[in-house]
Amino acid sequence: MFARSVYLPIPSLVFCIVLTFQVRGQTPFIQNYPPEAYRGASQNWDVIQGKSGIIYVANNDGVLQYDGLTWRLISLPNKVFAYALTLSPDGKIYVGATNELGYLSRDSSGQMVYASLKPLLDKKVSQIKTVDDVHLAGQKIVFQTREKVFIYEKGRFEVFSFKSRDVFVVGKDVYFRKEQKFLKYHQGKLISSDLLADFTLSELKKIVLIDANKWLLVDYKNQFWLKNKQQIQQIYTPFTKTLGKRRILNIQLLSNERLAITLYQELFILDKNGEIVYQLNQQSGLINTRINNLWEDHQNNIWLATNYGVAQLMINAPITQYTQKDGFLGTIYSLGKHRNYAYVGTNRGVFFRAPTHHSFKRIPGIGIDNWNFYNFNDHLYLANGSGVYEINDSTAKRLARFTYVHALHQLHNFKDHFIVGTYSTGIWLLKKEGDQWVKSKIKGFEQETRFIQEDELGNLWIAHYNKGIYRLTLNTQLDSVIQQDFYDETKGLPSNKNNRIYRQKNGQIVATTTKGFYLYNFVQDRFIPMTALNTALKNQYCVYTFQEDTQGNIYCWLGQDSPQNQETAGLLQKQANGSYKLITNTFNKISVPTNNLRVDIDAPILVLPDGKVWIGNLKKLRIYHPKQTTNVNQPYRVIIRQVQAEDSIIFRYGSLIKGLRLPYTNNNIRIDFSAITYENIEKTKYSYQLSGFQAKWSKWSSDSKVTFTNLPEGKYTLRVKAKNSYNKESLISSFAFEIRPPWHRTWWAYTLYVVGAIVLVFLIVRLNSMRLIKQKMVLERTVQTRTEEIRAQNEELKQNQDEILAQRNYIEDQNKHLVHTNTLVQQSIKSALTIQEALLPFHSRISQFLRDYFVIYLPKDIVSGDFYWIEKIENKIFVIAADCTGHGVPGAFMSLIGHNLFDKIILQQGYHDPAIILDQLHQQVAKALKQPDINNISGMDTSIIVLEPLQEGTTQITFAGARRPLYYVSSEDIQNLQLIKGTRRSIGGIQNTKVAFENHVLTLPQNSILFMGSDGLTDQNNKERKKFGVKRLEKILQHNAHLPLDQQQAAIEKALENHMLGTTQRDDILWMGIRI
Repeated sequence: MFARSVYLPIPSLVFCIVLTFQVRGQTPFIQNYPPEAYRGASQNWDVIQGKSGIIYVANNDGVLQYDGLTWRLISLPNKVFAYALTLSPDGKIYVGATNELGYLSRDSSGQMVYASLKPLLDKKVSQIKTVDDVHLAGQKIVFQTREKVFIYEKGRFEVFSFKSRDVFVVGKDVYFRKEQKFLKYHQGKLISSDLLADFTLSELKKIVLIDANKWLLVDYKNQFWLKNKQQIQQIYTPFTKTLGKRRILNIQLLSNERLAITLYQELFILDKNGEIVYQLNQQSGLINTRINNLWEDHQNNIWLATNYGVAQLMINAPITQYTQKDGFLGTIYSLGKHRNYAYVGTNRGVFFRAPTHHSFKRIPGIGIDNWNFYNFNDHLYLANGSGVYEINDSTAKRLARFTYVHALHQLHNFKDHFIVGTYSTGIWLLKKEGDQWVKSKIKGFEQETRFIQEDELGNLWIAHYNKGIYRLTLNTQLDSVIQQDFYDETKGLPSNKNNRIYRQKNGQIVATTTKGFYLYNFVQDRFIPMTALNTALKNQYCVYTFQEDTQGNIYCWLGQDSPQNQETAGLLQKQANGSYKLITNTFNKISVPTNNLRVDIDAPILVLPDGKVWIGNLKKLRIYHPKQTTNVNQPYRVIIRQVQAEDSIIFRYGSLIKGLRLPYTNNNIRIDFSAITYENIEKTKYSYQLSGFQAKWSKWSSDSKVTFTNLPEGKYTLRVKAKNSYNKESLISSFAFEIRPPWHRTWWAYTLYVVGAIVLVFLIVRLNSMRLIKQKMVLERTVQTRTEEIRAQNEELKQNQDEILAQRNYIEDQNKHLVHTNTLVQQSIKSALTIQEALLPFHSRISQFLRDYFVIYLPKDIVSGDFYWIEKIENKIFVIAADCTGHGVPGAFMSLIGHNLFDKIILQQGYHDPAIILDQLHQQVAKALKQPDINNISGMDTSIIVLEPLQEGTTQITFAGARRPLYYVSSEDIQNLQLIKGTRRSIGGIQNTKVAFENHVLTLPQNSILFMGSDGLTDQNNKERKKFGVKRLEKILQHNAHLPLDQQQAAIEKALENHMLGTTQRDDILWMGIRI
């Protein structure tokens, strides 16, 4: 699907198909546990994994136990050394130690305890010296010292005197070598066996059971033999030559018929064909190379017991690595391959790995900052900080000197013509003339150039990390840029940063961006999202680097912004229907934490012909093995390590306690748990749910314990699950317990409560009956006395009733009079409303002057103190919005005065200047209301605009305001609402005449909108007594400015209606909108 020349164009695959790299030089991820980590002796002799998944290590201090979080030491009698361990089918761990043999098992409380088997031995053999090997053979446990063998079966021992080198445990059977005889243990006796009749027994060193029909035999000459039924043939001859005369210490069969072979200073892992998969030593990162024994755990990783510490090899992880111990130095910028050689470019130099080498070596003559490798015409070229180089196997030649070359591109139609992109000097042409390379400057482009591609038309595409993407067209002489086009957010890219340019195999131009993959669309002349890929990415990743394999899968280096803040590798796995599935959990081991998205990222990816993927990860080279069977999706479990109530441990893992019941005083519970997954345990997270107390699972956390305080009585079940570094969830483990109620909430306490309540009720009823009898007698005497008093009062009440009836009749007459009077007043006010409405301009008249407008006119009472005045004189349109003092009838009278004065000032006296009109209005209001004489302060706040059409469709607006502003939105800038404030002075009353009214003149294009009105809209309160407010009004005006005016009017009215819910109108409201 994609091809980018920075790594490998398609033609160079022809000779790279034969390129193979053994894993031998690579190392798996290694987790070392030094003595200070497990707090024990340095020497460890054996290691196994229990049925529960817990790791046990035979140590000089005893037996170490590790559950993924905590190391614990189990001491043996007399604190003797533990040398050997084996696991039996019933879960017991048999231990061989100094003058001691026995087993570990859990007691009823879940504690691992040691039981010695020495008492079962005959006194003659009770001095057993050091048991340095223990094996399981079917139902038999085989303890070995250097001189004796103790076979434990069905509760008794059989003892044989054989040196340890002459004992062979093969599956369920135990064999012995006695001179040239091969003996088999059977029911307490040794019987002759002819299974190895054709093999020289004296040379036999080790037997490894492959399956029921195949044995692997190893002799003292390091030769390997396969016994298959009756045939014995030599195998693994190349590996025998590799070993030479070095001594093999141990051989152990692993899964998939792999072998682990330990020497004094090395560990070999072979595949089933005898090929070396790993060759590990201290240089590989092992804590110690004296490996005394090893174990393959449930996840097919290997644990090593060494002379100094314990090590875990993640050989089943899908990723291995080269580190700087393998020969290269510095931060990796680029990866390349050519013929049978692989290359790593860093900030320190270029390093190569030949097919016969296990490590990298430096290519002499190349300096720092090696940005990219390119394969052109079966040659390998390098973009370097000091120029352009040609790489030939282990040597390099500089073709031309430049300052910071970042990118190269070979022109499609010109052989040996390269475009050279630099950091600070633009682009150059580098072409071959005879045997010489000649460089020349290409004029017209001086930007930093990190990535170069060429489209089908010969245009150059150049990506800039911080600006965007450029498209350049060169002249026929290739010395100048004759056309330059720029692509950024306005041309479809999601950001101007982090854009890199690539070319599809079909010739189309593709950009990797902060939001995934974008394709250049020639018809639209812009970049558009690539749906199939971006759907898988879910718009959550920035794509820095990618490479495609032969199956169409895409390997990427991805970045995530907050809150994830990390970079990681990812696989876009192509599906049968053409879609893609994103896989990132496989690469969690090599993820890098960041602070937001980084820009200048160098994370090269190289897909090898055998399918392996090389990823440059800072100072390490990671190798992803897509074909390797891994433990990524392997199930695992969580164990409840212990439960603590108050200060006491009440449960441990393996305890036989069922149905744990706790007193209420122990209702503060702490529970510790651990996931049996040992890979990157620091990234393991946990979630829990306490059924009976919590309805939902907790959020994921790295905390491996939980505390519940003051739990009420009841039955509970804690369920725990884990999520490992691959985001694989574990099986759910549970722990059930019950908290008993406190004594005062037990059944017998409630019985006492009921009995006590019955007795109390009886006593209360009895005492109350006696009290009632006494009260009855007192009441009877009182009733007689009061009856006489009531008779006398009744006569007096009859007299008062007549007086009250007379007063009621009088009040009814007065009420009828008031109703009549109020009716007359309401009719008068309605008549006044008719008069006021007649004075206001009708729609038919306004429509003659204004082509598009709206008026929101809402009196508080029947009549209003707000009014508007519109008139056209010559080619000028006068529009006035006034807010008079008061509302109702007083305000209406004031509005009549104002309306008449506007007629007089503008129509009769001929004042057309808005500021002069306001000044005249102030003087004539004061005169009409005799304000200087009677100290009357009534008046009004007013806005006046004069609209005068100009040429080319514009309109001049002259505005003056008395404490009222003008809002407007220009049709050329519809996103911004503008405000012109009125003069801080009102009309009428006592005013500071030194403050003069001012005119504001502006010219607006056609379809601009003007807004003005009274303060009744912004001052309207809601039921919480909060005002509608100027900011809310401005926000509504700006948000709806693009709508027709009738929809803007509806938006304002709807917002006002919602604001007024539950309250009444407090003032008259007038608001106008005019489109010019």
